[in-house]
Amino acid sequence: MLPGGRATARFYTGAMETALSDQPAPPDRVGRRASYGLSLLVALGWYVTVIAAIVVGELSIPERPRPADGCSMPFACMSRAEGLQFMAVVLGVPILGGLLIVSLLMIALVARKVASPIVAGTVCAAASVAVVMAAIAAYGGLR
Repeated sequence: MLPGGRATARFYTGAMETALSDQPAPPDRVGRRASYGLSLLVALGWYVTVIAAIVVGELSIPERPRPADGCSMPFACMSRAEGLQFMAVVLGVPILGGLLIVSLLMIALVARKVASPIVAGTVCAAASVAVVMAAIAAYGGLR
């Protein structure tokens, strides 16, 4: 109460207020962890978004003319959609499988430390891309 009998309103401004003060965190924020399932859905959402962007970008390029030699080269007469399907099977499935395995493991670790499933899923999606690309580079360097 303020002098004169007026009541004051206290507004909870979230974690920032708790982080800047010496007061302990409110009971609903203590020990809060990100949901494993929701974090995984966020990571999968990022993968779907990137795959959709690649598909739209690839299919928006005009078709190239057919080669004059009558398609004697392997894979020379594939349409854009056929080439995209071929690349998805040859490269996409192994890479996406690696991304999912790394994401599953990383989310199990990160979701324990982060309260937001959006942050946990995004961090794990980005980090798993880095791990898989490093593994591909290491494999290419060993060959």
